[in-house]
Parts: sequence; structure tokens; C-alpha cells
Amino acid sequence: MIPLIFQAGWHMFDEDDLLDIDHPLVYKGMNWLLALIRENVHGGTRPLFYQGNVATMRLGSWEMNNIINAQTPIAVTSGIQEATKKGVAYVTSFAMTSNSRRKDTAWRYLKYLASRESQEFVAARGRVPIRRDVSFPLEMRDILMGLTNSLGYAEPYPYHIHSDYIQRAFNAGIAPVWRGEATPEAVVPEIQRTINAYLRQQSR
Repeated sequence: MIPLIFQAGWHMFDEDDLLDIDHPLVYKGMNWLLALIRENVHGGTRPLFYQGNVATMRLGSWEMNNIINAQTPIAVTSGIQEATKKGVAYVTSFAMTSNSRRKDTAWRYLKYLASRESQEFVAARGRVPIRRDVSFPLEMRDILMGLTNSLGYAEPYPYHIHSDYIQRAFNAGIAPVWRGEATPEAVVPEIQRTINAYLRQQSR
């Protein structure tokens, strides 16, 4: 859902880090996704997708082994165009603590992780590398190239200091929409009020 919000030209949080999704552009993205689900174009389980019973599914390179084993012909978009061409990147980061007692060793290790040699191993496992100068296994090349190209249009996942609570509260509040019992317009304002009340309380 987050990519559709970004592609519609909107965002998740305002300048005060409060949830800001009670907006027509958000409803546009949500209702388009619901229409795809109703028409059996998107959604369902991974097995349904691999069996060809739904047309689209959110995937990442963590699914590469399943993709190869299922032998389902798929392609990867490089960002969908709505108001703007956007996607969401779920990025694994590497870091060194500021109080590390062996900074030189840690820095050499971090440099190795970003090296071409290290990233060749990453690509060989079917994961998206952080470098463009590595070779992709033939059976994974087209999919990995699509996933790599999509990063050029991706925004970082909008992590929040209270992401765990936000995700739980949002999932609970939006459940009636997925069950077909309510529209996004009917439940999102209350979801936003509930989450923002919690965020304001935590910031005191």
C-alpha cells in the first residue's frame, strides 16, 4: 500500500512525524489496490501467485529461491507511474558503533562488505547487490536487473521510532477494509486519530 501512496504523490508522515494519511490521494491509492484485489489481479497468497492464479504480487529478492523453484514466468516493474514514479526500498544497512574499540578492523570489514568481491556472493545468492558492477546468475538475471533498476525510483521505507505500534494499530484498524466491511474513507480518519494521539503522548 505504501508504494501506491507514494506513487499518488503523497507521504506517510508530516513534518512533525505524525501520521498524515487522511487525504484524497491516499484513498485513491487504497481504492485502486482494493479494485485489483476484487478482480483477482493482485493479492492472495504466494502459492496462488506461483500457480498463476493472481497476476501481481509484492516480491523482493528474498523470494528468489521460491521464484526459481516455482518456474513461474515473472517480470519486475521499475516503479509504477501515477502522479510520480515511485517504489519503496526495504534496505539492509551496515554500520559501526561510535564506541567501537576496534574501529580500523570494523571499517575494513565494512569496506569488504561493499566490495565487488563480497557483492558477487550476494548476487550469486539471488539477492540485490549494492553495486552495479557485479554479474548476475543467468537464471536470475532478468529479475535481479528489474529489482535493481526499481531502486532508482524507490523511496526508503518510512520507518518511525514507533513503527511497531503504528503497524499494529494500522493493521487492526484497516482489517474491516480488507474484509470488505468498510471503505478506507470510513476507517482511516479514526486510525489516524488513534495513532497520532499515541504519538503525541509519547513525545511529552
